[in-house]
Amino acid sequence: SDYENRISFVKEQAEKVREFPEADIFEKNLNSFITHCYLDAEKHTEAIPYLKKEVDLSTPEKDQFYFLPIGLLIRSFRKTGEFSRAFKWNEKAIGLFEHASSFDKLNVLKEYAKLIRDSGEAFNWAYKAIIKELIDDLGFTEKLEDPIETIYSIDNTHRIWNKKLGEIVLK
Repeated sequence: SDYENRISFVKEQAEKVREFPEADIFEKNLNSFITHCYLDAEKHTEAIPYLKKEVDLSTPEKDQFYFLPIGLLIRSFRKTGEFSRAFKWNEKAIGLFEHASSFDKLNVLKEYAKLIRDSGEAFNWAYKAIIKELIDDLGFTEKLEDPIETIYSIDNTHRIWNKKLGEIVLK
């Protein structure tokens, strides 16, 4: 299949340049590329070990994109029906939010909202304060009533703002 061919090609090319001066960066980039090949093909089970390795190769204090693979782990475990593992990764992310940008927090909360929807579990009301912080920090106009709907609304507003910003930048 296409994703398997892409992964094979990348692994072959990676072996040619494996002696990269900054081995950790090389491994992160290689794992990230393989991860996204699997995710593009909706092969979440296969992506999970690579996502975990991305997290293991990073630290929240130093890596700007630390929370991206965690959000993708939450999504992958949710999509494979492994809700308890998805909740575990969500808790890990929330526990490290002192190192997260507001946009990282929004991404994790968006995955959490989908996890709540799909698992049927109850919303953790302790997260209400995080949602309120996002609204205040990023200047969203949403009112915090139903927390799940508020997360979806904030995410939608964020996507609209990003699209408009992209259009302005391209002009």
